[in-house]
Amino acid sequence: MPVPARLKLTSGFDCVAFGHRLAVTETGIDGAVMIRFDESMNLSAKFASLNDDISSLNSKIRHFGRENSQLENLALTDPLTEVYNRRGFDRELEREFSRANRYGHAFCITLIDLDHFKSFNDTHGHQLGDKVLVHFAHRCLEHLRQTDIICRVGGEEFALILPETSLDQATVVVNRMLDLINATPLYANGEHYAYTASAGLAQQQPDDTPESLYMRTDQNLYAAKNQGRACLVHDPSSSQFETSWSAEAQPQAAD
Repeated sequence: MPVPARLKLTSGFDCVAFGHRLAVTETGIDGAVMIRFDESMNLSAKFASLNDDISSLNSKIRHFGRENSQLENLALTDPLTEVYNRRGFDRELEREFSRANRYGHAFCITLIDLDHFKSFNDTHGHQLGDKVLVHFAHRCLEHLRQTDIICRVGGEEFALILPETSLDQATVVVNRMLDLINATPLYANGEHYAYTASAGLAQQQPDDTPESLYMRTDQNLYAAKNQGRACLVHDPSSSQFETSWSAEAQPQAAD
């Protein structure tokens, strides 16, 4: 219970004041409230009523905090596959850049696009196409690490963020995912529906921004499409990057 203090007002009258701390967990709200009473008030009854009001306010703030958290999650989640959407991907990519710069570790991202998906929808219908999207997302969730992040960034395009993962390690992971899709087709309506996917992969470089890393990954994805689909195209290895940079730094010989 707060301790009352007797105050002398500038008007010359005395009053009693109580200081009360208002802190609501999980909301970041932490402040102080000063309540002033006149001498003629029933302080015990008034203070009991004040405690009830503060308790009710705490409950409402927690309730609104939970609602805001749920709304934020909905805004970042694809309703069909229940993985992050493009907005969620952008947020997580920014976070991973911050972690990588702080701790000096490598990470990779990959873009995976389901092959000939429009034709699949035209042949089998959008309802079955939606089941393929859910099937792919769930296969990824089952076989990726808990620290890996999968997002649906377009109609049939997904992105993976692979923290603390080198290009060589990420290549193994993504190729395994593509092989997994080939080995486990969707089973629906008593039939198996096979589909394939193409992927582009890139590792963060020291001069990268989230935009440049995404653009390079997207270019690799287009290269995979042009090479016949159902394959992975990735950046050169780190040693090849270093060789390229060294070659660019050498002075050109005179003709």
